[in-house]
Amino acid sequence: MTECTLCTEPMTSPKFLPCFHCFCRKCLEKLCGVHEENGIVPCPLCRSTFDIPTKSDCRRLPSNVYAEELVRVSGIVREANKKHLLVQDELEAAKNRLTASEAEAAEEKCRRETDLADTRSRLEDRCSQVEELKRNLLDAESREAILRERQRGALEQLRAMEMSYAEAKKESESFGNAKTEAEACLAVAKESYEKLSVQLQQARRETSERTSSMQSELGKSQQEVESLKGRLATTADRLRYVSALSGKFIHLLCPVL
Repeated sequence: MTECTLCTEPMTSPKFLPCFHCFCRKCLEKLCGVHEENGIVPCPLCRSTFDIPTKSDCRRLPSNVYAEELVRVSGIVREANKKHLLVQDELEAAKNRLTASEAEAAEEKCRRETDLADTRSRLEDRCSQVEELKRNLLDAESREAILRERQRGALEQLRAMEMSYAEAKKESESFGNAKTEAEACLAVAKESYEKLSVQLQQARRETSERTSSMQSELGKSQQEVESLKGRLATTADRLRYVSALSGKFIHLLCPVL
């Protein structure tokens, strides 16, 4: 009753035809526009004809107030049904969340009870630990007194060590001065060593030159000695020859004498 048979949509501004069939005003205006040349429009349902209104304006046709109200109420009902379905979905989701929350709450309760039992056991352990700590604290206090006495002795030793350090520092400063002087002497000695090295190298060069010249002179002297030896041998041969001649001559002269 709320649907137009022409556009198959919910009626908007439903209008009655003379045959009392009801259609949307816009659908009727379109229908009148199709049959405008004939001037007569047949009803889409019963085929009874009626005259086309002026300028195909169907607003003067009688309105179906009942159909309008039905359309309005149907829209309200549809919206209400949609909201009802949404509310049902939300209710189901809420129920599911509630069930999950109850399960989580039960699990949380079990976990909390377990944690509480663990906490109690840990608390008991802590109490025993506290008692143990109290005993350890008493022992620590007694050890602290002993350590204080030792600290006093250590402070006295530290003062003595500081005095020794001051003396050692003075000695170190004197050693530093001596080191500076020794470094200066070492620099002077190094410079002297470098000079002596230069002189030694020069003396070595001169000695090598003199040695080479003396070796050459010695070679010449050896050659002269060899020549003198040759001459001496020749002279000795001559002297022996002269001696032999002299002997022969004396031997020849002896009979005469």
